Amino acid sequence: MNRKKFEKYIKRYTEKASLINTNLAVLQELFDPKSDNLFKVSINFFNATMYNTFANSVVMICSFFAKSDEACLNKFLEFCDQNKELFKQDFFNGEADMDFLERLEESKKLIEESEKIIKKLKDNRDNLYAHFSKKGFFNNEKVQVVFTTELIALMEIVDKVINNMYVMFDGVMIRFEVINAKDVNNLSRCINLYIKHKHEIIKVENNTKKSSID
Repeated sequence: MNRKKFEKYIKRYTEKASLINTNLAVLQELFDPKSDNLFKVSINFFNATMYNTFANSVVMICSFFAKSDEACLNKFLEFCDQNKELFKQDFFNGEADMDFLERLEESKKLIEESEKIIKKLKDNRDNLYAHFSKKGFFNNEKVQVVFTTELIALMEIVDKVINNMYVMFDGVMIRFEVINAKDVNNLSRCINLYIKHKHEIIKVENNTKKSSID
């Protein structure tokens, strides 16, 4: 039963972490100056895309760190601590020889040392994106905005904590794959080509319309 629960943790974490990493990769693509032409073509759409992708990332990353969440990392580590029999007690992965308890303590420490950024993340979720609050609704200038680089740093902690436990469980590391994030880059290239050759394209289109009338 406990083994299945651990595997369910990993399955859900992998799905969510991959989605978040995709969001963050998309944001990085949109922030890239090479994508400026996307906003020239459809500023409202891409501004909305950036806002919603960022807000969604803030809320989802919070679920890993908010102690009130049923499957947050702290509760995951408590579960692992209470079910030590599920894990190898030592494992050499070619980089560092750490036993289970060392990995467990390292994971807890990583979360504790990030408490300042985590608090900022929660403030953003509660006061800017997920709720109407007095602080966020009337005095949003008091909310310290979290940066994309900080979201990426938190996801690196998520990766480390989960893999610290999983490698002791199954002897391998998990990769939280980014899904099709380069779509933005591909779209940007298409738009750039259109802008570069739009006069020729319009001319061909007009000639085609004229030919069809004739």
